[in-house]
Amino acid sequence: MKRINRLTALLTALILIISSSVIYTSAETGGLLSAENVSGKAGETVAVPIILSDNPGIIAIRLSVKYDNTKLKLLSAEDGGLLGQGHALFCNDITIDPYVLLWEDSLSTTDYTESGTLATLTFEILKDAPAGNTEIEVILDSDSTFDHDLELVTINTADGYVTIKNEVVPPVTGDDPLISIGSREGTFKKKVQWWKPYSSADMQLYYRSINCDDAVRISWSSSNRRVEVDQGGRVTNNGLFSRKAKITVEAIDKDDNVIASSSVYVAFYKFAFQKKRLKVDSVSDGAVFENAAEEETPGVGTLYLIERILFG
Repeated sequence: MKRINRLTALLTALILIISSSVIYTSAETGGLLSAENVSGKAGETVAVPIILSDNPGIIAIRLSVKYDNTKLKLLSAEDGGLLGQGHALFCNDITIDPYVLLWEDSLSTTDYTESGTLATLTFEILKDAPAGNTEIEVILDSDSTFDHDLELVTINTADGYVTIKNEVVPPVTGDDPLISIGSREGTFKKKVQWWKPYSSADMQLYYRSINCDDAVRISWSSSNRRVEVDQGGRVTNNGLFSRKAKITVEAIDKDDNVIASSSVYVAFYKFAFQKKRLKVDSVSDGAVFENAAEEETPGVGTLYLIERILFG
């Protein structure tokens, strides 16, 4: 009887040792699978690396990458060679969302332990995608990630994002003379031929920026619902009569904070008495925009509204 009890005790101790060993091994395994953060403008392509960090040693892994297909279009997926050559099996249909990536080397007698870029996904940022962050979600199939002993391996995941930026520098180049209101408020005027509707004439405004590197988008607004401004800075009087509106442009960062702004009045008229009634104080005889940096305040974001005016 004592012999049986002693044998039982030995077996119990052996089970505890094995169990503690398994728990310790499981705690030591790990690693991180993540998507890197990247940025680009609408219409551009961006490469998003999928990174395996602190690789615990694996021979197989299966994951999916989910993204917003109203903002991004997946163009290609490239193997990083981290798990050897010829072991990657990617989904043939590049339009599938989530997109599936699989690596497997079931004949390997050793684990792949190198860390680095597991794959690179190339996306096109759609032209109408709004500015801001759009998430790249990494989803790991935990039941398909194992080592050469066919033991499941625990790997954590971290999502990334693509920051979509709007163009902050205006499309003003060359030696075209420019009139700028700078940081002052003034009025740009637009005379419409008397026989034409006001909506037939519009005015294109531009801007230059200083210390606005953190801006991810530009926002335009009008104080008059009849005088509309689109998000490209084009101002149109859609009313039936002469009108004046305050047009404001703002530079906004990724947290939706306004870091710089500038305003100008735009007036549409046909006759001199209308211009007088609108109290148009034109800046067409103002200072030529030569070097806005002269008015720069270090560390302070500044926007300058501009109208392209050709003299001659």
